[in-house]
Amino acid sequence: MYRIIEGRSTGKTSRLMLLAKENNATFVCNNPDAMRYKAKAYGIEGINFISYGEFFAHYRDYSH
Repeated sequence: MYRIIEGRSTGKTSRLMLLAKENNATFVCNNPDAMRYKAKAYGIEGINFISYGEFFAHYRDYSH
């Protein structure tokens, strides 16, 4: 797990997106459409974005 703890407007989201891309990870967030738009604005492509609800539904399927 990575923790990026800094102040506002320091590039935390873009760095987290780059880490997700580099590690072929899924980016779990509140609003996947908004994050896709933000990633595109940053010039970052190839990240899978899912909502918290999708994540927990998937986790619940495999936790039993």
